[in-house]
Amino acid sequence: MSVMPVDLVATTGVNLPHETLHVVKGRRSGLTISIAVHSTVLGPALGGCRVWTYDSWAEAVNDSLRLAEGMTLKNAAAGLSRGGGKSVVYVPRGTVYGMPDPNLGCS
Repeated sequence: MSVMPVDLVATTGVNLPHETLHVVKGRRSGLTISIAVHSTVLGPALGGCRVWTYDSWAEAVNDSLRLAEGMTLKNAAAGLSRGGGKSVVYVPRGTVYGMPDPNLGCS
């Protein structure tokens, strides 16, 4: 997995309140994965993973940022000692899935 450092100000044109953003390429899948952490003020980030179709990887990154912020608010509203984070796997529009490759360890 290769990590592409992302400068949030240069990428989005605004100074976002997020703590961390990683954009990586899946070693086996080759898909772009965005991992956003909005806040860890209340505790470790809690969120999930969305596998979704987007028109561009930039849309996937923006969605991970939006969803991570939403998780911060949800976790705080639930009274959890957790911040918010979210990962998004960018599936290019028109991608067709075949049978899992047994050599990749998928089932």
